[in-house]
Amino acid sequence: MRYAFGFVVIALFFLDAHAQFAPGYLPAYLPANSQISMTLCDAAASSTAYPHYFHLAFSMHAGETRDYSPKPPVFGGGVVDGDTPNLAAGTQCQPVTISTSGVTSTSTSSVITSSCYDYTSTGGGRACSSALGLYTFRTPVAPSVTKAPASVGVSFSGPTTVAETITLNPNFATLTIAPSCTQQNGAVITVQPHSAGSNITGDAGTAQFDVTTNIGTPVPGQAPSGNCIFSVPASSNGANVSLPVIGSVYQPSLAIISPTLPINHPGSTTITTKVSPSFGGVQIDQSCSVSGGTTITPMTANKLTSSSGQAAFTINVQNLAVVNPNTSVTPTASCTFTVHSGTGTAIASFSTGNACAYGLQPAPPGCGNP
Repeated sequence: MRYAFGFVVIALFFLDAHAQFAPGYLPAYLPANSQISMTLCDAAASSTAYPHYFHLAFSMHAGETRDYSPKPPVFGGGVVDGDTPNLAAGTQCQPVTISTSGVTSTSTSSVITSSCYDYTSTGGGRACSSALGLYTFRTPVAPSVTKAPASVGVSFSGPTTVAETITLNPNFATLTIAPSCTQQNGAVITVQPHSAGSNITGDAGTAQFDVTTNIGTPVPGQAPSGNCIFSVPASSNGANVSLPVIGSVYQPSLAIISPTLPINHPGSTTITTKVSPSFGGVQIDQSCSVSGGTTITPMTANKLTSSSGQAAFTINVQNLAVVNPNTSVTPTASCTFTVHSGTGTAIASFSTGNACAYGLQPAPPGCGNP
């Protein structure tokens, strides 16, 4: 986690537990009796021509131990315990590791961090600024966890990204929040840090993620949905928070986009259907019915839609027209297409007829005497 601060060096002394703090600082907690990694940053160091370092001012109780790294190669000459090594002029940040042991649940032991500069090359001394932050070591790690927003949605129109903020109370810093998600009915959920290191809690005890929802292959009649759990590592109470991911029921309409209906020719015909909203992998079922002597031979009973939401069926139809002296007898032929498990339906109809009812002269054989 980057703790970035910009401030002016205003004092020529090392800080103790009663030091002045830089504006905007927020007291926070660190897990006790463990090893902690953080990155301390001073943005002002980028424009200063002197070596820069950080100072860690520990306040510990009897029976407690603490340590840190990196340490300077030599103490003395103004270099004291709690200093980190000098960084090259213009360097803003320094990763540090802090470890503690023997801290009890009632302890108030702490560490104050500050940014310092080394002016000894020009005859000056070593000076530290107002404090960057105050951290109290706390055990056990048992925060409550909240989230904002309370839930995220799934859209059928494309990927949607929502910034999700996870907050710990009390505000433990340096903890890496771990997300994991389940998904169902076609929902696709990905979680990434909102920015570099934003999955690690800062002094406010917050971490921020981008939750992106999308749909792969939806299930008609069902809502794409899921659940994301954000867990706190090293937590003694299994602290986590659940983020529901909620979509609307996928209930697509179905249309026949070719050929023009009704179909008025016998033989082989390809009928193309399309679901809306369009998604691939949606099953379309076909059933055909005939009467009066017409025959239909479908090539397949069902198909899955393409990425454009289309499914094409080839059928063979014969005897659209019959010869029957009873002119009230007319064959029928149609094919019904339905979205599997859904309500979308489309019907392909065929033009049929009775040649004896056409008034042809002479009448076709089989129509009987006029």
